[in-house]
Amino acid sequence: MLLQGTELPKQLYLAKESLPEARTLPDAPALHRHEAMVFEEPANQEGEAFIRKRVYPPDLPVPYSNQCMPNPQFQTPSQFRPPPQFQAPDNLPPQTCPSTQPRQRTWRRQKAAQEDEERVARGEPPRKRLAKDIYHYVCKQCGLAKNKTTGHTQLKGRWYCPASGLSIAQWREDVQGL
Repeated sequence: MLLQGTELPKQLYLAKESLPEARTLPDAPALHRHEAMVFEEPANQEGEAFIRKRVYPPDLPVPYSNQCMPNPQFQTPSQFRPPPQFQAPDNLPPQTCPSTQPRQRTWRRQKAAQEDEERVARGEPPRKRLAKDIYHYVCKQCGLAKNKTTGHTQLKGRWYCPASGLSIAQWREDVQGL
């Protein structure tokens, strides 16, 4: 009763030819004969690199040296000697140096110098540390580079200069009061 008025699809006919036989797989994998690959290694060129000397342009401002550090710099053997350090100008007031460097930074630098001394005593080169010696922003008051080693710091877009005569604590209070 349900199929009244519906047309059934036509009968499907079978294929005239039967399907091919199924392939049988071998019991063991087949061995392939490939030629062996030969890799040529490059010649050992260890120690042949040419090390260029650093050249400092004469028109750059003189960066601040570590003259305010309480411990003097150690002497390294000539084979590990870094490029020459620049001297600080004479117009920097000496009484502002120790007060502008935080105790933790001073301690860290002393510890690094001590580690470098120990490495040099063992015959190893000093550890390379990432520190910018030359900074492209120069202070208008004292003419030194604006970085931590010269005692400059920045807060809320304003710069502190040790030549201003204020301590860092007084300067911070003034900047935060704005």
